[in-house]
Amino acid sequence: MRSRRKLWLIFLLAALGLVVVLSLVRRTSGHSAALQHGSLEVWVPATYVTGRLDDPKARINSNYSWGTLWGEFRRDFPNFILRLRVMDRDQLAAALHSPRGKTVHPDVALIDNYSLVEPLEAANAVIVMGGLAGQIRFNYRGRWLLLRTAKNPAAGREFLRWLTRSPNWKPWRVGAEGMRRADVAAVEDLSGKALRGFLVADARPVSPLMDAEAAHFDLRQEQMKITEAVSHLVTFGNPRLAFALVSAPVEGKSLFGVIHAALILRKGPDGWKVLLFDVGTLPTLEGLLRSLDSLGLEDGKPEAVPKVTLVSPDDHAQVSRLHPGRIQWEPLDPSPAAYLLEWQVSNRGKEFWSPSWAILPPPVHDGPLLSARIPFGLNAQPYRFRIWAVGRTSTISTSAWHTVTGVR
Repeated sequence: MRSRRKLWLIFLLAALGLVVVLSLVRRTSGHSAALQHGSLEVWVPATYVTGRLDDPKARINSNYSWGTLWGEFRRDFPNFILRLRVMDRDQLAAALHSPRGKTVHPDVALIDNYSLVEPLEAANAVIVMGGLAGQIRFNYRGRWLLLRTAKNPAAGREFLRWLTRSPNWKPWRVGAEGMRRADVAAVEDLSGKALRGFLVADARPVSPLMDAEAAHFDLRQEQMKITEAVSHLVTFGNPRLAFALVSAPVEGKSLFGVIHAALILRKGPDGWKVLLFDVGTLPTLEGLLRSLDSLGLEDGKPEAVPKVTLVSPDDHAQVSRLHPGRIQWEPLDPSPAAYLLEWQVSNRGKEFWSPSWAILPPPVHDGPLLSARIPFGLNAQPYRFRIWAVGRTSTISTSAWHTVTGVR
């Protein structure tokens, strides 16, 4: 009898072990299964060119640091052969534009001059990972291209997706775990709807999801569709204020990639609404949400949080691109849990705005005022910014917008 029990116990443990192994295989492989074995030819430029604000004709050549990418890829996929060929920028461009047969083409390439990408797109020679879906976690500028002639297109696609997030990425252990299950479900459902509405470039499904105080942003972009389910990477908060990090692989007519978005949501009489929709790189969005998580916000008796008064730059000011100065505002008394800086950019001469970016700047006492470095690079098109005051009981107020343009 005891031997039978032992056999059943062994069988049960083996079955459970198999389930755990299969679960781990799904988690660690998933969309990166094509990178477990095989090889990929990737061409990249050795250098990149930047300018100088004080000398429009000056050009500075700097070296890319490809060792970071190489090391992380080898750590994630030790059995896959990545042939990373670092080339002279002009040589790389010439090789990609040469007729097939005269040179061997790679599977994937990085081009940091868009004028060189356009002819390849026009010839239907490449698939581009770019736009909001092409924001990678490494500091390499340019457009990543999957060539139509790639010998291993599946691995090429997954390599490009890997650039946005490692399969071994794990969310931090959040401190704000005060949400009811029903609120978590509602927030995740709303986050997914907001992301889908954003991707189809149609304001009609997005507008009802937005908080009355949320920044307007324009949806004029290439329509893209989600090719797999939305991943809810992190959801946390309390019954009054919630934060979400979502991701989805997407594809459009001429672009593909992975999009990541951070959302701040506020619950009011009409339920949960989106107060901030921020699209960016995973490390940037994660940094924003981790900063908000560290505030330890509560959902106690709501406190009245007055609006911040912006002092400088003035609304509609022209700001020197060489010496932009700082954003200044009057401090609140008592101090809120944090000040959040939100900004948007508009196309020159047009009245529509991009999705927002946001940071929690460390305020510096500047005499009787508080100040923070201007986080955006000023150009000729208008930028607008405002300051949120985030109360300790999860109440929020927003300042008026100030619009500025950069001048030499």
